[in-house]
Amino acid sequence: MMSHRVLVPPDLSGSGRQYLLDRYYELIVSKEMRDKENVVQTCDAVLLHGESLSSKVLQNAGNRLKAISASRTMQDQADLLCASRLGIWVVDVDAVSYLSRAEYEIALLLSCCKQITRMDFLAHSQNETDFRPHNSTELYGKRIGFVGWDEVAFLVAQKCRLAFDMECCCYMDDDGKIVQSTVRHCESLEELFVVSDFICIHTPCVPELGLNLFKRMKPTAYMICMYDIAALRCRDLCDALHMDMLAGVAVNESVRAQTDGEQLLQNPLVTPILRSAYHTYESINRTDLFAAQALDSILSGRAVPELCTHPVNPRICLRS
Repeated sequence: MMSHRVLVPPDLSGSGRQYLLDRYYELIVSKEMRDKENVVQTCDAVLLHGESLSSKVLQNAGNRLKAISASRTMQDQADLLCASRLGIWVVDVDAVSYLSRAEYEIALLLSCCKQITRMDFLAHSQNETDFRPHNSTELYGKRIGFVGWDEVAFLVAQKCRLAFDMECCCYMDDDGKIVQSTVRHCESLEELFVVSDFICIHTPCVPELGLNLFKRMKPTAYMICMYDIAALRCRDLCDALHMDMLAGVAVNESVRAQTDGEQLLQNPLVTPILRSAYHTYESINRTDLFAAQALDSILSGRAVPELCTHPVNPRICLRS
């Protein structure tokens, strides 16, 4: 019987690699994306590390390709409708790293309120005397608001409540999602921006983030944008920071591609978030092992694991 072929990246961690080898999978390593697009036609599954497969590549893959693993960002780029028509499962590997993401978001909260980025800027420019302690704040007893709700928001809210006695609130379009009873629901996005000391964006699908919202924020408030948000108006955010409408912000470095994005990142009140900054040695090993296990389950005809998306079937989620 011919063994299944899986296209894998050269930096696949040992846990995922060994799991597949122990089950006699043939691993095809391809270093360049153009090689992947040619080789994918001969593979049963694809385990990705940062690239995306276009609809054209999926269509050219034929009937052999049964499953791909991809991060949530890559799923946004991939045409899942095309995958559905072709009967291809997409394994969401991002949610496996939810613990590492939650820790990183709390680090960003502390970095913002303790002015770590600004202190680094002043220290390197030898202007330490310009630091103003009264601009720093504490997490303890403050209110954190979440726009959108996912596994990371669940953990961040839990840790903030237990460790810093913070109040938590959220706003989301999907009323069917279940959140903790300790999390207050805001009726509108505007209400959340008014009442929150820290605002964490947990969905790329938000209305326009412009001056109409920034002017409602507390001047001591901070905003954390974990996602690449097309609706973020960089010019308005630059003006809001200049006019002291908010105290600081952490944004994905992908805003560099937007108009005025480079200027925004130059502001010492802005903390850049690298796309893969939340990854750790542990999370990478967990992610690759989960991807390998999920692909094996799908190819072997066993029960489809959690965190898999197939638009013909409902999404199986890790946590409510």
